[in-house]
Amino acid sequence: MTRFIVEQVRSLGLVPIIGYYQPYRAAPSLSVPSYRLLRGKIGKQQHQVFDGVEAHALGTWLPELEFTHYLPTHLWKDLLSSCEYHVSVSGNCLAATPYLSTNKPFWAWVATPWHDDRKDRVRSFPLLRRCLDKVINSPAILRLERKIVSTGNVIAVSQYTRKTLNNIVDYDAVKDIMPVPVDAHFFTPKNNSKYNRSVGFVGRLDDPRKNIELFIDAIAYCHKNNHPISATLIGGTISHTLRSKIQKLALTEHIKTVDWVETGQLPNYLTAMDAFIIPSHQEGLCIAALEAMSCGIPVISTRCGGPEEYVIHEKTGLLVDSNADAVGNALLHVVNNRKFHRRLSEQARKIVVTRYTLETVKTAFENSFRNTFD
Repeated sequence: MTRFIVEQVRSLGLVPIIGYYQPYRAAPSLSVPSYRLLRGKIGKQQHQVFDGVEAHALGTWLPELEFTHYLPTHLWKDLLSSCEYHVSVSGNCLAATPYLSTNKPFWAWVATPWHDDRKDRVRSFPLLRRCLDKVINSPAILRLERKIVSTGNVIAVSQYTRKTLNNIVDYDAVKDIMPVPVDAHFFTPKNNSKYNRSVGFVGRLDDPRKNIELFIDAIAYCHKNNHPISATLIGGTISHTLRSKIQKLALTEHIKTVDWVETGQLPNYLTAMDAFIIPSHQEGLCIAALEAMSCGIPVISTRCGGPEEYVIHEKTGLLVDSNADAVGNALLHVVNNRKFHRRLSEQARKIVVTRYTLETVKTAFENSFRNTFD
């Protein structure tokens, strides 16, 4: 998302400068936690990204409290004062906090509400952190989120995100939708009719929202019913618990896990799949699924939000209940019915080319940007 916005800002003749909170675990020297409060000093690191774009990694006070990550410290104020236009690109609204707190007009592109983005992760927090989160962190952030949604020009990545953000403020504050674009010239079908009886998923495998356990259970269901399917999980390292589950189900030879794949190699992995599975509890959009569809790969998805906008049941893919039997049966229906698979494949590619291309989204961005700042 950030790279796309950088490219569009440049195309308007503007110079992009990026500022972001650097997590404490990544750079503890930049932030000041509670035990160093009386003797610490927040800092920043400057570097370059995206072929020479100036970027600033900023620290904060009390990083233990999530709502402090984007408080308008002197570092943020100095950075904002050097810029004419203010844009936020993030998973949730919080990155727009410096603009809200300094009364800057802003444009924000948001993937998901704050609560939906993290509710599965909270369950794994230690007891003390959960208590702190409930009593201090959550109330402060939810107030911030409501103010951001009602104050700035907030753009949602999907109808689902738009609806859930509007529910936060109880009126239609978020009016525009701009999906993350797909390069349909790069993610393109292969000209062959080979079927590999292979499925996959691309995403952060350590994110509990992705519900990778359901993916594993669906593959186990297929094998239990004498339909051997191979699978590939791409996106980091899965937990020890899930790896043990794969071993216990005797699926070690059938489920392959791959760390992050270079963008240039991703189409090769996607086009080797007969289907792409979204097992998630919640998704704002799921960009990887759109990239798979651009490659002509049908998507089987749980009813988890954003994907319901483009996974049209029995047209571009299949929408199913969140259980192993439903996902497994849908998978077998797609893989074993070649005529049905071809029809889904053609329509999956068509919907991406019609709605989600770079050209379409670029026009939407330019119109929205000008309406915000002109």
